[in-house]
Amino acid sequence: MGKKIGAIVAGAKLAERTVTVCTRGDLNAEIEDLQRQLVQADRDFVKQSLADVSPARGLAERIEVLREQMRADEHVFKFRALSAKAWSDLLAEHPPRHGHDEIWNLETFPAACVAACCVEIDGEAETLDAADVEALFDVLNSKQRDDLFDGAYLANVRSADVPFSVLASKILHSTEQS
Repeated sequence: MGKKIGAIVAGAKLAERTVTVCTRGDLNAEIEDLQRQLVQADRDFVKQSLADVSPARGLAERIEVLREQMRADEHVFKFRALSAKAWSDLLAEHPPRHGHDEIWNLETFPAACVAACCVEIDGEAETLDAADVEALFDVLNSKQRDDLFDGAYLANVRSADVPFSVLASKILHSTEQS
């Protein structure tokens, strides 16, 4: 192996992606209901004296408590791309079903892909199998399942270009001018 390519190979790392999933989707409905009540309370409240306190404050506080509960149940999944051979083997293990217009088996490939590519959950090393992922998929909605699959899939197929952060740039430029 040439000196330059050897250095490139030695320093290369497989692409990684993270996906955050909140497993307390049940609290969304309660927050939405409180939000409607909050809008109504804010609209209807007429302060009669300095001692009057809007009922909107209690509703807003309850919303924040529920948001914190939801944040406590957010889980960060880290996915790492597979080697070229492992990716090819995974695709070959889940060929399209006969009579279906699909690139791979849509029933089996997503869970297998998530299982094969997940390396961490909440910063801790984790090894999953397809049964683990299927159990997880059973308690998530379609968007959450898609997000997890997209994270695993895109780690393998998306370019690893240097990302640009608008927020980081804005913060750095605003502090330079201060």
